[in-house]
Amino acid sequence: MSLYNIIMIILVLAVFSVFLFIFLRPDASAGVLEEEEDIYSLSYLLNGVKDSFDDFLKLNVSELNLNKMQSEKIDISKKELQVAKRTCAVGDKDAKNAIKEFIKQTLVGSLTINEENIDFTIKFSNPEELTIRDKFDILLYVYEKQFGTQAFGELISRNHMDGAIGEESEVHYRISYSQLTTTFNRHIPIIQKLIFSDKLEILTQRIFADYLGLGTIDALRDLDIDGVQCGVSGAPIRNCIDLNGYFSEDCGMLPMVSYNSIWVTYKGKPYDLAPIGFEDERAFERVAKRIYKYDDPGTLSAESGYIVNDMADGSRIVVVRPPMAESWGFFCRKLNVGNKLTMQQLEPYEGVEKLMSLVKFLIAGSANIIITGAQGTGKSTFMMSAIQFIRQTYSIRVQEMAFELNLRMIYPERNIMSLRQTDTVSGQAGLNIQKKMDGSCNLLGEVADQETTRWAIQICQTGSNQLIATHHANSAPDLIKAFSNYSNDRDKLELAATSLNFDIHLGKNDAGQRYVERITAICPHVAEPYSNDLEEATKQYFFRQTDRQVFDCIDILKWENGVFRFTGVMDDRNQQKIADVLTIPEREKFYALCEQMREEAGA
Repeated sequence: MSLYNIIMIILVLAVFSVFLFIFLRPDASAGVLEEEEDIYSLSYLLNGVKDSFDDFLKLNVSELNLNKMQSEKIDISKKELQVAKRTCAVGDKDAKNAIKEFIKQTLVGSLTINEENIDFTIKFSNPEELTIRDKFDILLYVYEKQFGTQAFGELISRNHMDGAIGEESEVHYRISYSQLTTTFNRHIPIIQKLIFSDKLEILTQRIFADYLGLGTIDALRDLDIDGVQCGVSGAPIRNCIDLNGYFSEDCGMLPMVSYNSIWVTYKGKPYDLAPIGFEDERAFERVAKRIYKYDDPGTLSAESGYIVNDMADGSRIVVVRPPMAESWGFFCRKLNVGNKLTMQQLEPYEGVEKLMSLVKFLIAGSANIIITGAQGTGKSTFMMSAIQFIRQTYSIRVQEMAFELNLRMIYPERNIMSLRQTDTVSGQAGLNIQKKMDGSCNLLGEVADQETTRWAIQICQTGSNQLIATHHANSAPDLIKAFSNYSNDRDKLELAATSLNFDIHLGKNDAGQRYVERITAICPHVAEPYSNDLEEATKQYFFRQTDRQVFDCIDILKWENGVFRFTGVMDDRNQQKIADVLTIPEREKFYALCEQMREEAGA
């Protein structure tokens, strides 16, 4: 055999071998394809639900040969479902329930989920195969079924996950992977008794949350919590080249990056849900871009950087994004909308009757009041409760940045109108129109900058019987300085001091207790007569122009070691202002309270 023939045979064999290798080797994508086609996987069911929605909303009723009544019924259902899709994630419970019912019908209908196969999707019968999110969702469902909206509080308190970690300045609150796993294992006997309808509800909620809802926090946000903050800890993902350094035992399998950051505030305490997160950046951004959409507030763009809005249930939502923020983040603050809390509920401390009597007379006496305190001390909640003491004959007008107080849900019998600033209507324009709305008492949701400070002073100086607002000042003198634009000008300080009457300051300790720390009377030194003696009057004049304070602050009530005590006496100016507004029977009770202040304060 010639060399040529040998070479040709080798080439043919080589080509044939390559052919066999390329065309007959196992398809590496076959396993992936098979996995994607798993008809019981969450991803497959989620896509099936999406397709079902799309098919129904694109349905051409004219091609179905139905009668007019049937056609109109389907058209109405399509419109209702389309509207529900837009509002189901922003606090509209009815819309959410409608969407979940559609999902449930799709699961048991076209996707053939039943009692025999539902465990193929969420491994209820094999707890060791459940993810930590599965376990958290199941625990929340079990507790919500028994305790309703109190589910989160009951879950963490009954399972000792609400305790503080660390000492002194290092005290913090964290729910760890091991705590959540141990709690779940303790509940396995209960979970094994879940029937098909329970499992279907849990699966429906998961698919809703990942499709149209708020992802991991969807069910949590609806419970009775103070609020939830996401994207506020962990390394900003844009800075992370390698995640290897961002794992801890408390977080389990999730890296400590921004999109896995979930903090829940409950009864004033911030809990880090360390093992629970959104698991990928796209899921987090989807929720951040959706949660603020109620009532079409506009679009959050890179140029604007942030947006503030309310949700359908009155919760306040703030969303921030790069480049203004180091990472995407959102902050949902719930404000007990629809619940009128009594002073005893808000301040369950000894001597609360003194606080309640004093606040009642301050508000009934049309005093101008600023409620101050740090973030999370309950200023808005306190204001909503204090509104009950405003005279029934007074019409209430509210100016806010975003609708937060929602007073007409709490006081539907009262004469109340709330306005907010928009892209086309400024807060000042809203305040101007309020002057033509026959208002008696004006409320400002929050005095946060010099513009709203000017609004507050306008209200105090022109035409309104009363101002009630909130502010973040740490003390009464700081409040006056803020209202004078941090100026040492005596005229500005005097204007601020004469505009305001009382500062109700709220506090919060490390144990999460919220309380009225003090009530301070603001006493301006104005319109005081000079001495009849010329020499003495001259001294008084120069003293008033130089060293004398423009105002004094008197703490008339304080919270000390869990007890409310009178610590000072109200000045004559404020006492007379209140007495002038009160009826004769009210005035007698008010003077009796003032006498009680003198005796207890030792004045």
